[in-house]
Amino acid sequence: MAIPLTVIGLLVLIVLGTTLGISFSYAYFITHPPIDTKEDSIEKLNRLDESLLDFFTKVSKEDWDIPSYDNYLLHGTLLKQEQPSSSYVIITHGYTSTRYSSIRYARLFYQLGYNVYLYDLRGHGVNAPVSCAMGSKEHRDILAITDAFYDRFGKEISIGLHGESLGASSTLLALAFKQDYCFAVADCGFSDLRKLMRYQARYRFHLPSFLASTASWASVLVNGFSFASIRPIDVMKNNQVPILFITGADDDFIPVSMTEDLYKADAGIPKKLHLFPGAVHAKSYASDPSAYKAYLQSFLEEVAS
Repeated sequence: MAIPLTVIGLLVLIVLGTTLGISFSYAYFITHPPIDTKEDSIEKLNRLDESLLDFFTKVSKEDWDIPSYDNYLLHGTLLKQEQPSSSYVIITHGYTSTRYSSIRYARLFYQLGYNVYLYDLRGHGVNAPVSCAMGSKEHRDILAITDAFYDRFGKEISIGLHGESLGASSTLLALAFKQDYCFAVADCGFSDLRKLMRYQARYRFHLPSFLASTASWASVLVNGFSFASIRPIDVMKNNQVPILFITGADDDFIPVSMTEDLYKADAGIPKKLHLFPGAVHAKSYASDPSAYKAYLQSFLEEVAS
């Protein structure tokens, strides 16, 4: 028995409506995640190592809030060396977290003689609530912070970057516009946002991977940018900033292959890649703090030589 055209049309409309609904929901969900509070970050920090918060409490520091390119105010903290140092590092935390989660990295850099700037990503921490732009605006925030450093401390200073997860990808995107950084550390960043969303749709949300493409189109209307436009890997072909790539060997949130692809595509010299055995997403430091420090120190010494 033939199916009436009206029934076929209705089924098509239902499929299209469902696809559009899921796509718009996916686009919204990705850019409006549940955000940790300061207290959440500190609790996680204490579970990792209680001495980290003790370090942060005692170190010389000041609150320093910096307006970004669009006058969005980024709240941050500058950790200052007791003896004057012209070396600075800007640390960008990951998706859903706060600047306080970066204290574990801040202590490493501080022990190596760097002044350290920690700040909350837009829409995170105590910053004004806005959608997460997945690197499309966050990399411009890093550039604005860099300019603020040069304005305050002079062009003679040296600035390095460290980013974790979304912070790593935003850091790499910033390199497309500034190449005067002395180094960058990219810890478990993604290489291609639409590719990551396809992976996430399939393995995390158990949805057809093509929905990442339709969600990318929906994101243009919902967020003002497409997932397909955010590709840190494209920056690597012209990069000359030394980069240390790090990821957990068991990372299944952002595939390990993305860090490996970034490393292979990077034209900068020197460059290093370290995979931490058994570590999942953003847990490389937690899996082996001593090795993390050793890799970082060795890389910075090579860059400085």
